[in-house]
Amino acid sequence: MAQEAKKKQGISVQSFLDCIQYVVDIKKPILIRSRHGVGKSSLVYEYAKKNGYKIIERRASQMTEGDLLGLPRIIDSSTHWAPPEWFLMACREPVVLFIDELDRATLEVRQGFFELADSRKMSGFCLHEGTIIFSAINSKSFETMYQTHELDPAELDRWAVVDLNPTVNDWLLWGRENNNVHEIILKYIELNPDNLEVVNAHESNKVDPSRRSWHHLSNCLTKANFLGRKDLTKEELNRIFNISTFFVGLEISIDFVKFLDSLIKENACVSATEFFACNSATLQELEKYDINNHLRLINSIGNSTLLAGILSPKQADMLAKYLLLLPGELGMKLWDDIGEKSNINNILAIHKYPGVDKYLLDNLTGKRKAVVTENKNGNIKS
Repeated sequence: MAQEAKKKQGISVQSFLDCIQYVVDIKKPILIRSRHGVGKSSLVYEYAKKNGYKIIERRASQMTEGDLLGLPRIIDSSTHWAPPEWFLMACREPVVLFIDELDRATLEVRQGFFELADSRKMSGFCLHEGTIIFSAINSKSFETMYQTHELDPAELDRWAVVDLNPTVNDWLLWGRENNNVHEIILKYIELNPDNLEVVNAHESNKVDPSRRSWHHLSNCLTKANFLGRKDLTKEELNRIFNISTFFVGLEISIDFVKFLDSLIKENACVSATEFFACNSATLQELEKYDINNHLRLINSIGNSTLLAGILSPKQADMLAKYLLLLPGELGMKLWDDIGEKSNINNILAIHKYPGVDKYLLDNLTGKRKAVVTENKNGNIKS
């Protein structure tokens, strides 16, 4: 129960966007906490872009005290500090000042940002009235292990602390905006939402999926032209598998490539429109179909408006030939759809084709074997 509560704590991206402006209006600095790879930095950049701010990003984990204070200079026999350019800019004009990885900084650097968050000034220089401060850290409250420093209560009290726990739908919506993520990967996550990321503790040195890593994998596979194709070879699927392990780990990659393989088979299935074009090559291709592709085509034919209309003699013959090709169970399913969704003219035309009457009679009387099996290539036989 406690683990489930931890998993669900925090607010969604949409809730964050709905509420954050109220905090900005009172000039309170905002600290976003969440697990890695969920898009904390992207949210800050999105806010800056949407509201017309320049953004200044500094990684606190890479800073020393000198990076905060700047350099000393002598003016009228006394020492003055020349602040670093990034801080001076934040003092002279309204910007979004984004301090990333605050909890990975040294204590001395954190003390400097303590003053900045508390008083909006540092070393005597005050931030511009319109400058907004954001920071982002990884949260241990999501049961993930990070090499970070814990912020003490006094530090946290200087910030408006946002515990971000984005939903799967948040990521899917972001993925579809401006085609950030390829649609095939989005479809996979829709069907397998638990594979988007690992929320609980990670195994040491194990590659696990995250929202960020799925985005990177999408970029890689899209650039390589591996997604959205119907003609992927086994060698290319193997390459996709190997590449996927770099980003989302072994177990997820196995499942993802199985998904891609099933899509290829699904996409290889001709549509009802293509079927009723009566191409002789289509009938030859149908002989290679496995059970699943036959079922997809039968459903497509059953839902086609062409079936409800008057079929041409060629189209009626095409349907009859396909019926004779099918084993009993699949053939009777197609015949049931024809009887239910077509009209008497089409039914009579199909009946006239040589062998159809006997085929139907054999199936109804049990003379034709009705059990559907597959051969070693996955094609049907009866």
